[in-house]
Formats: sequence, structure tokens, C-alpha cells
Amino acid sequence: MRFSPPPPVVQRALTKPGRYWDELEILAAFDWMFCDNFARLARLAAYRLGCNLASNAEDECQDFAVSRFRRVIGFYDPCRGAFEGLLVVSLRRYCGARVRVLARRAARNAPLQGEDLANVRAAGTPESQFLGNEARTIAGGLIPMLQRVLGSMSVRDRSLLQMQFRGASMKDRAAALSLSLGAAKTAACRARQRLSKKLGPDTATLLALGIGGAR
Repeated sequence: MRFSPPPPVVQRALTKPGRYWDELEILAAFDWMFCDNFARLARLAAYRLGCNLASNAEDECQDFAVSRFRRVIGFYDPCRGAFEGLLVVSLRRYCGARVRVLARRAARNAPLQGEDLANVRAAGTPESQFLGNEARTIAGGLIPMLQRVLGSMSVRDRSLLQMQFRGASMKDRAAALSLSLGAAKTAACRARQRLSKKLGPDTATLLALGIGGAR
């Protein structure tokens, strides 16, 4: 990756380890990388994030600039390689770590679709085995009502339920909400109970699919 030439103040700074840079040199390096070369870094971030998350590339670059740039400078040593190379490696690693977080966030915020219910295993009650595919078909017609009810619930309850509908494991749900596994199980159970109360008589179908009731 080619970067625009650094300004004179940065050229002088690059001859010494980053821990010896003064504030003027740090700010000049910041402008050089995240103003003059921002488009190049954003393309790198988009490539590392992948097609589905590429729209987050500019935001992730900005977050990296604010939260990690000074740390990168602290690791810089001209005897070990170019500053640009160190920055590229650091940005790639940062974006790589952010991929899973962003994917979980996108899954929590995405609208619930009819096919999500088709992925839910029928289990948990005697009615589950009896109704089977017929219950799934009926449940598909309840999606608009389910969407409205989910919209009235808290962010945590809605996130837990939507991730369950999409087949996320309890471990993944706990990690996405920064909860312990035990706390996530308790929160998920309570969310399902609140969903059952809000849905009223229509919960029979969802209960048969193991969605609305305790499971």
C-alpha cells in the first residue's frame, strides 16, 4: 500500500522511536495518516471487515484512530521497520477483532423474517411434536404481530429473543450481551415469559415451536 509522503515534521519524527515523539509530532502524524491517507486506510478496513460489514469501514477507522493510534506510536521503532507497515498491521488486527462484534450487532438489529421461525426446532412440550410443521406455518403468519411486540420490549429482551429465533447458542447470546452464561440463561427465560404474556392467546403456536415458553 502506497501512502502520501509525510510532512517534514513527521519525517524527522520517523527517525526516532515513537516513545520519544512530542505532542506536535504525534498530531502531525495523525493528520498525515487519518486526513491525507484516510481513504487508503478505509479501503484496507473494508477489505478486512468483508463484504457484509464493509459499510462500517470508515467508522472503524475513526475508532481506531482515536483509541489505538497513540499506542501504535508507542510501539514504533525505526530499527524494526517502517511506521506505515506497523500501522497497517495494527489496523488489520483491530478490524479482524471487530468483525465478530459487528456481526453480532447486525444480527441483533436486523428485522425478524419469516424464515427465521422455520429454523427453530420444535421441542419442549407435547404439543411441539403434535403440531410440527403445521404450527410452523401458522407461526409464520404471526410475524407482523411478533415484530410489534418485540419492538415494545427492552433492548436486552429483544436481542436475546431475536438471537434465539436465528439459532444462536446460549453461549453466543451471553457473549453478545456481555453476560455470564448463567445470567444469560436467566434473562432469556424471563424474556420468553414476558413475550408469552404480551402475545396472549397466540402464544400457543409459538409455544409449540419452543419459542415463547421456557425451554
